[in-house]
Amino acid sequence: MRGLNKNYYALYRQDPESLQMNIPVPYTVTQANSINNFNFQDAAYSQYAGATVLRNAELMYFTY
Repeated sequence: MRGLNKNYYALYRQDPESLQMNIPVPYTVTQANSINNFNFQDAAYSQYAGATVLRNAELMYFTY
């Protein structure tokens, strides 16, 4: 899907019985700390997940 230079849109009904997305590990930030009390360092981690379509008739894709 690289280099197609297109935008993808999806219209769907906002209903948990139509579309679900379960994120196994949410965005988590560790505590920032400073070595010299001026510059702060921090790390974060997360996972991404795909969406599960439960009712196909309530979802429409557009490519522009």
